Amino acid sequence: MTASTILIVDDDARMVKALAGEIRRMGYDVETCESADAAIEQLLNSSFDLLLTDLRMAGRDGIDLIKMAGEISPNTRSVLMSAYATARDYKTAIDMGAVEVLTKPFTPDDLGEALRKAIESSDGFQGNVHGLSLTDILQMFHFSRRSMKLQVGADGAIHLVSGEIHHAERGDKQGREALVELLRARSGSVRTAPAEPCARTLDTSFDALLLDVMREIDEGPAPKPAASNVPTGGEESAFVEDEAFAIRDDEITPTTLSGYQSFEEIATTPAEAKVEAARATSPREPSDPPDDAIGESTAKEAVAPEVEAPAPQVKASGAATQPTPPTEAAVQPARKRRLPILGIVTILAFVAGIALFATIREPRQAAPRQPTRTPAALSTSTDSGPDQRAPDRR
Repeated sequence: MTASTILIVDDDARMVKALAGEIRRMGYDVETCESADAAIEQLLNSSFDLLLTDLRMAGRDGIDLIKMAGEISPNTRSVLMSAYATARDYKTAIDMGAVEVLTKPFTPDDLGEALRKAIESSDGFQGNVHGLSLTDILQMFHFSRRSMKLQVGADGAIHLVSGEIHHAERGDKQGREALVELLRARSGSVRTAPAEPCARTLDTSFDALLLDVMREIDEGPAPKPAASNVPTGGEESAFVEDEAFAIRDDEITPTTLSGYQSFEEIATTPAEAKVEAARATSPREPSDPPDDAIGESTAKEAVAPEVEAPAPQVKASGAATQPTPPTEAAVQPARKRRLPILGIVTILAFVAGIALFATIREPRQAAPRQPTRTPAALSTSTDSGPDQRAPDRR
């Protein structure tokens, strides 16, 4: 790669010699002049990448030289040096095409940064922009695949390499935390600088990183996982303890439907209201139930599975929770209650069968038994009296 050529213009010979030596050590080719007229002659005869000129000189000043250089050699970038430049001089130089204005005395680092910035601007525009957010500026440099340092305010910086954000810093903060603070600012000042070597603290792609940071700025940090609200131990009292009155939507019976006007009312009724309706329409089991109630209960138990899945329990606040599987301790009391009922039903069925059998046989025992007529009796009857045999029907 060919080294860039820089033309130095200053009426102070010692300053010109010092600058030429420092710039050559940076790896650039250098030509010098001591007046604006000599510099114009050089620009007409040769091609230069950069013009470095002083503001105050005998004859034409640096601003006049920058203006003429833009007409003679449009591809030559300019940097202005001055110890007495006013705000108006600064603005005029920028308007004439100067990339940077160095205030004397300046350090070699300041000089090197200004030269690199001016050379990198040889194939693009340079100037001041306003009304853009920092996010818009970052996206612009990302799409152009630029490698640069974006100076934000007095203590912030964002380093881009080929359009990707590699590092961010603000004060004593670095990486993601610094980037969030920089992007959260609603206004401020921004200026570009040549890329500098830095450690990479952000390894996420540009789009994913920017979306994640903007989400955090809009919504705040991601919330921590909430603790489980499933009650254990002594908290079980918050639930309805009696499973007989905990009903599910798929287990609605005619008894529970009696308190509702329509199926729409059932579908929109909260679970807690259904529990209250079940309690009102289904009285508790009496101590000595009648036989028909026992039969009906037995028929329902015969159809139902041995262990039903527990219905969703209802908290006192009205919110339904996930059902928990029944334990062996919860199943045993139901089995113990069911065994005496089955025994009583079996005995009653046996007694009813005996009574039915006796009822069927009772008419046969009450009817009088007809005597059987033997041939001997018939002959005796014939000898003792007139013939009483029935006429022959043949």
